[in-house]
Amino acid sequence: MTPHHTPPHPTGMKGPPKELISLRDKLQAAHAASESRRLDSKHYLGVDVAIGEALEQLPPVYRGSYSDSDESLVSETKQGDSPVAAVDSSSAKALQVLLAEHEGPLRSMLTNPDTLGIDRRTGIEAKLDETRSPSARDDLGKRMDPTGSDIKNILQLASDLKELPDSIERSAKMNLVTYLQVDAVRKYERISTGLYFDLRRDEGFDELLRIHEKQPEGDLVQPMETGSFEDYLLQAEHAKLCLDGLLESVAPLGTPGREVILADVKTLKSTTRKANNWGGIRYVTDLARGTVICDTPRDVAQVFEALTLKVGQVPGGNVLRVSNGFIRNYGRNGYRDVKMFVIIAEHICEIQLHLRPFHCLKDGQHEIYEWSRALRVTADMRPSHLFKNMEPGMLERMTQLSRDDWCSTKRALSSLLHTAGHYEEARELMRQEVSRREMVKLEADLAHGQDSMEWDVAALVLGTALSNLAGVLKKEGQFEEADSLYLRAVEIADKTLGPDHPDTAKSISNRAGLLRAQGRYEEAEPLYKHALAIHDRVLGACHPDVATDLNNLAGLLESQGEFEEADPLYLRAIKIGEKTLDPDHPDVAASINNRAQLLKQQGKYEEADPLYLRVIEIDKRTLGPSHPHLATSLNNRAGLLESKGEYSEAEALYKKAQEIFEESLGRDHPNVAISLNNRAELRRTQGKYAEAAHLNARATDIWERALGPEHPVVATALNNRAVLLKAQGKYDDAEQLYARAQTILEKAFGREHSSMATALNNRAGLLYLQAKYEEADPLFVRALEILGATVGDQHPNYASALINRAELFTAQGHFAEAVPLNARATDILERTLGPEHANVASALAIRAWLLGRLGKPSEADPLYLRAIKIGEKTLGPEHPVLAKWLNNRAVLLFQQVAVRSQTMATESKSYTSDVNYIVPDQTKPVK
Repeated sequence: MTPHHTPPHPTGMKGPPKELISLRDKLQAAHAASESRRLDSKHYLGVDVAIGEALEQLPPVYRGSYSDSDESLVSETKQGDSPVAAVDSSSAKALQVLLAEHEGPLRSMLTNPDTLGIDRRTGIEAKLDETRSPSARDDLGKRMDPTGSDIKNILQLASDLKELPDSIERSAKMNLVTYLQVDAVRKYERISTGLYFDLRRDEGFDELLRIHEKQPEGDLVQPMETGSFEDYLLQAEHAKLCLDGLLESVAPLGTPGREVILADVKTLKSTTRKANNWGGIRYVTDLARGTVICDTPRDVAQVFEALTLKVGQVPGGNVLRVSNGFIRNYGRNGYRDVKMFVIIAEHICEIQLHLRPFHCLKDGQHEIYEWSRALRVTADMRPSHLFKNMEPGMLERMTQLSRDDWCSTKRALSSLLHTAGHYEEARELMRQEVSRREMVKLEADLAHGQDSMEWDVAALVLGTALSNLAGVLKKEGQFEEADSLYLRAVEIADKTLGPDHPDTAKSISNRAGLLRAQGRYEEAEPLYKHALAIHDRVLGACHPDVATDLNNLAGLLESQGEFEEADPLYLRAIKIGEKTLDPDHPDVAASINNRAQLLKQQGKYEEADPLYLRVIEIDKRTLGPSHPHLATSLNNRAGLLESKGEYSEAEALYKKAQEIFEESLGRDHPNVAISLNNRAELRRTQGKYAEAAHLNARATDIWERALGPEHPVVATALNNRAVLLKAQGKYDDAEQLYARAQTILEKAFGREHSSMATALNNRAGLLYLQAKYEEADPLFVRALEILGATVGDQHPNYASALINRAELFTAQGHFAEAVPLNARATDILERTLGPEHANVASALAIRAWLLGRLGKPSEADPLYLRAIKIGEKTLGPEHPVLAKWLNNRAVLLFQQVAVRSQTMATESKSYTSDVNYIVPDQTKPVK
């Protein structure tokens, strides 16, 4: 045992306080227990709790921070935090010396596979590994699995909870377990990506590239054509003897950098299950198998070459298939190894060649994969996303459990508080976390300097806290402060990890997302492109993180109306996901849905529909017929059908989605309100106002009770009800709702947000209908100013606002002023949506009517003809709007024949009623 040295006495103290001595004794006891291997995970956790209690008894000068940061970019643990947050440097040094003398033994205990789980290993200790040189991490495989035991604990916890009767308590705990599952998936993917980044920087990576894949000419099946399962297992036993000899010959016991793991032949039960899943016993090619774990890529390549040679020397031996997961499977949680399928003794055997760091991740990998699928963990998902749209009572109980740190869920507290509307308390917790991390970084600087590993770790943890706080401020619309925090996080990542690290790219992408939320698209675009370039360069062009960047960039371009540029990016993201993840992976489904939404915006309904159908099939296949995600996908397709005028089909899907939400989440869940809102809007479109009002009222009631009366989604419901009242001529009632919706949006997002342009347009439209033109025009102008500053003056929403103002001029008889506004809007719509879009047709029809009123029938008629042609193609020949356009053209032609030289005394039917005022982006939320 390391001998004890008396630490320097803090200023003003005659000797170390008894609390320090107690802590020292706990540390020594833990060390002694680990040395004698008498410490299992439960015992260690008990010692850890005792240490924590000892620290709690210390004077504040000695105490540290133990709260984990939610959605952290760097996993944090109690064991990794320095318990020094003191201003008194002599006192701090006393405790540092005390801890330093046990650092070696404690690190040994931390890396003991028999003692520790993920939540005590993957935090600071893992980050220390990441900040070392690649060569210094070659021994990672000798350490414990950084995720396995935590996964086992979560599985056991979930199993225990399932045995309990239904109650709010059980549901609250199950929700927090789901939080832990998503958190485990995100941690796992982060570790895997970090290891792969290091691997690609390793000079030995080229060795792996030289292991070429090989495919058999036909199916890979066992040579023996007939026989019982027992016959195949007996044959596998004979082949295994030869296989074991081959493996031990290329990596004899004690060979540096290589370790052979010999596996038993599969059991009859396992064989039967696999044969049933794979289509027969002949397709089971891993009855006899073995593994070689290598320390370096060079070892993997050398073992592969040696095995290829030795298999060829065995009578009848041959290598039938080779798959190289290091160059082919870039999945975040896919198996990374080299698989060889060889025939020995007339039997196909499987050989796996592993790199030690990746082999450490194997335990628990299956559970991670299943959770990722079942919980639809996409690349941009965070554990706290699960808290959205939960009922207040449920949130309250989950918050209390988190306060009590039930099963290490205290790190979720700030997100729970924020979701529950306790914004100030949530912000204060996160600001306290930032302050604590600032102090820890300062202490690391004083004790070790900024070139030390300790400073790097402290800085990275601070960067995490800054990013988390920035994310909360972003949600609240406090963009300026959030931007400064994101900038600091980027600077920290760049300094500690380097400009080419995936985590640096993530920090850059986070800031780009903030700029996009502000409508600062020109500033966000180069940042998204920079993050994409980093991932493309350091992870490879087919890595899932590249697909995420492509989706982000495509979404930005789509927000700017640059649809033609966005589409190929979505396509590339889909292809990457299909190749590296799984055609049914949630990220792939998300990319497909994104592209479907883009095509829908462009009016390419026939291309969008098969994509929506594919997402629905993926959901049914992977999640089952009653999962909420399936309901969301049904809602999305229903929106497409509604746009096509297929109202009965859309209603059926909206209703089915509502039934699934009610069955899976309860009748009063906010997602049920989404379907109710969609159905209400559909009824309004059909002129069924009484039915629409009933559905809207129920949706509004659910949202107000579940989310609070000041939530932006409530503003959506109020806006929709105002639109309904406006259609019924109840202008005063509509104005009150529009005003309340505007107040909510202004409070949530600020006066310069694009949603404010929406609110102003809606109120201006109402004034327009009441012939209050002088009051309406300033609102239209202000909406145009906001849109120009946020989404830009080439965006479809800007074009819609131009059309709205042109209609105002039309109502005032200012036709000559309305025409240029319409022409400019049409030009924007053609460039952003394409010349065959239904919105282009609508703008053309409006301008044709205006030109007719100005006595320019020769200019008007070609526009009517083009509008009708586009409408027949995009909306269908039976769509009601076509009847209006045909009628207006007939009137124009009649005027030309009857009164060629006179001003028409009788007005043709105004097209004003066809104008669609801009409504909030979330008017019909379907996601």
